Amino acid sequence: PWVQAFAERNVPDVHDWLVAQGAEYRLSGEVAPGSDTRRVHALTSGGRGLTDLLLDRLPDGSVAFECDVQGLVTSADGRVLGVRVVHQGALSTTGAPGEGWVSAGAVVVATGSFFRDLDRVASVDPTLDPDQLWFSAGPEADGSGHSMLEAVGATWDNADAMGLYVHGVADPRAP
Repeated sequence: PWVQAFAERNVPDVHDWLVAQGAEYRLSGEVAPGSDTRRVHALTSGGRGLTDLLLDRLPDGSVAFECDVQGLVTSADGRVLGVRVVHQGALSTTGAPGEGWVSAGAVVVATGSFFRDLDRVASVDPTLDPDQLWFSAGPEADGSGHSMLEAVGATWDNADAMGLYVHGVADPRAP
């Protein structure tokens, strides 16, 4: 059902909403084999332009940059209220480095994967030999997002449906 909902609602819920915010698109790309229609819509301003457009529409101080999320803040009944952060730079919500928390009506945790946490990879798929794995993910894919979610009682499904890629390369810093 979610695939059908995405197909039916993507244009009005994403494309049309972004156009109403001021985003501009152009058709781009080649016509796919067997088709006579170009179907790819590209932002004329690119990803950075879209980010700037959306940031300009938010109240000042509602987005904090240069922050490391340390954990989720929950209410007594377990509802997520926000995130604990360490502000690294002057572009923080307080204007100065330091620790604090950001209140939020909703929190989206984009974990970046867990492939750099070899203990977690081995626990998910015990048939893999962590000594033989080369990283196919960035250094931020350390599993910390999963740990934060687990700390507040979240669970996850299909952890063993990992995409391990044959094009991974050895870490040149490893012995």
